[in-house]
Amino acid sequence: MSSSTTQTRRAHVPRKLTRRLATASVVAALLLPSTVRAEPPQMKEDSVVPRLSIAARDGSMALAVGGFLQARYSLTAPTAEPIRADITLPRARFYAFGQMAHGRVRYRIGLGNPPGSTELTFLDVYSEVKVLPEVRIRAGRFKIPVVREWVEAARLLASVERSTATQAVLPGRELGLLVSGDPLDSAIEYAFGAFGGRGDRPTAATDRAPGFSARVLWNVMKRSIEGEADFDDSAPALSVGGSVFTTVESDRAEVRTPLRIAGAEVAFRAHGLDVAMELMERRDSAASFTRGGYLRADYFIRSVKSTLGARIVRLQASDPTIPTTELSADAGYFPFGHDLKVVTEVSLARRSRSATNPWEPALTLQLQTGF
Repeated sequence: MSSSTTQTRRAHVPRKLTRRLATASVVAALLLPSTVRAEPPQMKEDSVVPRLSIAARDGSMALAVGGFLQARYSLTAPTAEPIRADITLPRARFYAFGQMAHGRVRYRIGLGNPPGSTELTFLDVYSEVKVLPEVRIRAGRFKIPVVREWVEAARLLASVERSTATQAVLPGRELGLLVSGDPLDSAIEYAFGAFGGRGDRPTAATDRAPGFSARVLWNVMKRSIEGEADFDDSAPALSVGGSVFTTVESDRAEVRTPLRIAGAEVAFRAHGLDVAMELMERRDSAASFTRGGYLRADYFIRSVKSTLGARIVRLQASDPTIPTTELSADAGYFPFGHDLKVVTEVSLARRSRSATNPWEPALTLQLQTGF
C-alpha cells in the first residue's frame, strides 16, 4: 500500500466536486505566470516571490496570497480484501503572507483541510520579527520543526506523499515561540522552539504540558536545499543535520510519559539529482513507539520537464497497521513546476510477515495545481 493509504482516516470527496476544483485550479495555473511560486518552504518565507501580491512603492509593506490543491485517485489491493478505488482531496491550502517595516516583520495566515477531513480550518497563524541579521523570532501557531520531510512544504514534494515513516512520527502544529536563522553565509541553519503542547496530532495524552524543539543543519557547501526536484540544474549541495522534540512530564497528564521525537538527516543535490535519507524515532510511552527511516532519490529530466524517483521505507512500530517495509517508484510531469504537476506512483507495502500474502500493491495518481 502506498504511503497515502496508511492514514487512519480517509477524506472521500464527491467526484463532481473534485473535478470542479481540479478544473478551476488548472485554469488558474495556466492563466497566471509560471516563473514564480507562492507557497514558501516552512522556514524560508523570505525567499519567495509570490504570484499575487501588492506592495508599497517604497517597499516597506507587502501582502501576497496563494494556495494549492491536490486531487488523488488510488487503487489498493489489501491482503484478503477486494481492490479498493478511492478519490480523495488530501490537501486544499489557501494562505496570505506578507511583510512590514521593510521586511523586518513578517506574518502568515493559512487555511486548509486537516488529514481525513474536507472542512477548512486555520493551520498556520504567526508573525516573525528579524531582531538581528541572523536571528528571527516567530510567535503563533506553526509546524513543530522536527524531521526534514515534515519541515519541507508538502507542495514541494516530488513524490505523491511524505513517507510512511514521517507520517507516523511527525508531531503536527502547535502554539509556540521559535528562534531561527541561517548564519555564516547560510552554512548553518538553526531553529529552537518552545511550545504549549504535544502538537495537534491525536495522542493518548490530553494535557498541555510544554514542549521544546531543536533543529540544526549544516550546509557543507553553503548552499541550502529546498524541495525535492532540482529544476535549476544546481551545483552540488550537501546538508547534514538533526532535530529533536520533547515534552515535559505533567502532574495533570492522563498519560505522564513525555513525548520524544528525534531525527537525523542527510540530503544531497547536484545537476538534477536529489537524494535524501532520514532516520527517526517517536516514543509516546514505553509501549507505544515508532522508529525507522527512508532513503529516496529523484532525478529531474529538464528536456521533458519530468522526474523519476524511487524510495524505500523501513519501520518498526508497536502499531501493527503501519507497514514494516515499503518500496515505491514514481514519475512526475512538471509543465509549470510545482504550480501544475501530475505524479503517478506504484508501490508495495509489507505489513505482516506472518500473513499468507503480506505484500500489498497500490497505484496512485495525483494532480496538483497552485497559484
